[in-house]
Amino acid sequence: MNSIQPYLCIYQDDTKDNPFMEAGISQDKLLQYTIYANDADVKLSAADWMLIQTKAMDFLSKELANGAD
Repeated sequence: MNSIQPYLCIYQDDTKDNPFMEAGISQDKLLQYTIYANDADVKLSAADWMLIQTKAMDFLSKELANGAD
């Protein structure tokens, strides 16, 4: 990842068009979620939220291991 502020875009489907959320790393090196305003509602199940959290935690761990600021 070649970014000063690394983040992970989260999409509702496989089209990779218009992410509805990003998981980023705060200055305190904690996960920080940003949910974008959208024209359509985004509906997530508990399993979806768990998958997002799992992937975000893995992302955070890898970025911190790689020296993310």
